[in-house]
Amino acid sequence: MVTSHNMAKLEDEIALQNRLLSNMKNSQKGYEEIMLDMETNMDVISNTLLHLRNQLIDSHHQINVLTEENTCLKTLYKSNNNNI
Repeated sequence: MVTSHNMAKLEDEIALQNRLLSNMKNSQKGYEEIMLDMETNMDVISNTLLHLRNQLIDSHHQINVLTEENTCLKTLYKSNNNNI
């Protein structure tokens, strides 16, 4: 037979379980928000790295072009000085 004392204990247990479930749902929402923020941050970081990589490639290309130009100018200068 279920007594009022047992009924009160069951109601308390149900209330506790409901609070725990609510806390778990809130924790899950917080976790999902954190994961979404992390995903957004990773996208930003990835795009930044890609941009920096492209800038580095462009810089290396520019260095090569300027090195070749410098070599040509040195050669031209030497050639002009030898003709004087």
